[in-house]
Amino acid sequence: MNFISKFSFWVLFAGSIISGCNKPPELPDEPSIEGEWIQFKEAEGPDSLIISVYFKDGNGDLGLSSQNIDPPYHPYSVVYDDNGDTIKFGSKPGLPDYNPIDYVIIRDDDGTPLDTVLVEINPDHYNYFVHFYEKKNGQYTEFDWRAKPYYQTFDGRFPDLNLENRSRPLEGSLRYGMVSSGWLFLFRDSLKISIQIQDRSLNKSNIIESPDFTLEDAKNQLVKFP
Repeated sequence: MNFISKFSFWVLFAGSIISGCNKPPELPDEPSIEGEWIQFKEAEGPDSLIISVYFKDGNGDLGLSSQNIDPPYHPYSVVYDDNGDTIKFGSKPGLPDYNPIDYVIIRDDDGTPLDTVLVEINPDHYNYFVHFYEKKNGQYTEFDWRAKPYYQTFDGRFPDLNLENRSRPLEGSLRYGMVSSGWLFLFRDSLKISIQIQDRSLNKSNIIESPDFTLEDAKNQLVKFP
């Protein structure tokens, strides 16, 4: 277990391709996606699990820039008690152990730590949502990255895909790479992945689900979505 907790997980945006056409298609403002393929790439360092999906969106409000951190895209909300005070780490029984999901360290302008306070993660800080499911005893159960000992998420943010900043339909392939040293250790048997995206108006797309696959399958060839 200590070995697992030393792994570092992070999200890497791999790229997007926006298709152009002479006559813009008529598409709903809500995004929609179709699965394309999954690939697993081994490396001398951390390995990569890459997902490619095809997206469509009628008004092109897809993507979040690094400046999109004000509500409703803020990363977290501070939790307050009944008296309106922040809840500090270790201030009362029953609080979670320290972890980077449930707590934020408040610092002054010089970067000196002041307090560690309880927070709630804002799901709308992200626009790309990934869920992992592992097969156990013939049944799939969700693999919870936010739980101990990982305290991580592979939900991520892809950047603004409409640099012209005008309402227009967009469609193309969005590739999302997730980098980890722990893929082969954690997922030795079959797994599935579900994906959903969200636009800046907080409209969610449909949810797509990959077929069953193993990392060995995805290493030797592209695993195609049905």
